[in-house]
Amino acid sequence: MGRRFKNRKLKLWYKNYDPLDSREKLISNVPTGVPKDQWSSFVDYHLKPSYKELCRKNALVRKKQTIPHTGGSKLLSRRRHEMEEEIGHAVGRGELYIATHKRKDGSYVNEEARTTVEKIHEELSQSTNFTEISRNDAVAKVLGPEHSGRVRGLGLGGLPSIAFGPTIGRFNHLGSIFLSMNQAENSQLRSEVTTLKTKLVASEQNVKTLQTIMLAYIQMKEGQIPPELDALLGIASIPMDEGSEEGIPTPHGSSSLDSNLS
Repeated sequence: MGRRFKNRKLKLWYKNYDPLDSREKLISNVPTGVPKDQWSSFVDYHLKPSYKELCRKNALVRKKQTIPHTGGSKLLSRRRHEMEEEIGHAVGRGELYIATHKRKDGSYVNEEARTTVEKIHEELSQSTNFTEISRNDAVAKVLGPEHSGRVRGLGLGGLPSIAFGPTIGRFNHLGSIFLSMNQAENSQLRSEVTTLKTKLVASEQNVKTLQTIMLAYIQMKEGQIPPELDALLGIASIPMDEGSEEGIPTPHGSSSLDSNLS
C-alpha cells in the first residue's frame, strides 16, 4: 500500500509538473479529484530546496548501481511465491537473485552479474547444511554486508535476524578465538592469584600475632581486658598471675614484654 501511494504521488507530480511554469501556475492547475489545499501543499513540498537536493542525491546513488535487475515492479515476495509454486520447494535469496538478474532469453544483464551469480553457485555448492539460514549466509559472503533493517533479496519485512539467525549463533566461533588468545593471560592471572593468596595467609597470621601481643599488654597494664574490646575481638582475657610476665608472647620470641618496649 505504501509503495502504491508513493508511485501514485510520483506519477501525479510528473504528469502535472512543468519546470517552466511558476509556482502560482502549478498551484492553479489542480488535478481532478484532488483538493486544492492539498495540491497547494503538495506543490510547495516538491519545490522546497531540501527536497530538490534529496532528489539529486538519490539520482546519483541510483547511477552507482552497476548491476540492474529484471524484477520490475513486482514484489520479491510475490516473485518468490511464484517460483516456489513452479518448482515445488522453498526458494532462497540466492536463487531469487539469480532469477532477477537474467533476461527472458536466459542471458545475464551484464558481465558483473554473471560473475556474482557464479560466486553464488560456488558458495551454495560448498554448503553442507542446506537450511534457509545457511543459504542466506552463503549468499551474504558474495553480496557483502547488508544495510541496517533490511536484507537484499528478501523483499519487505526481510531482517538480518530472520535471514541469518541470532547473532550469538552466527558468531559462536569467535569464542574459541578469544579463548586461544587469552590462554597465556589466564595462566599469568592464576599465578598472580596464588601469590596473593599466600601473602594474604601470611598477613592474617601477622595480624593474629600482633593482636595477641596487644591483648597481653593491655591485660598486664590494666589487669583485665575491657569488655568492649573483648566483645569486639572475641578473645577471652589471658589468665596471668599478678606480677608475672611469663608466657606473654613478644615479636622476638622473648618471654618479657618490657624488654621489647624499652
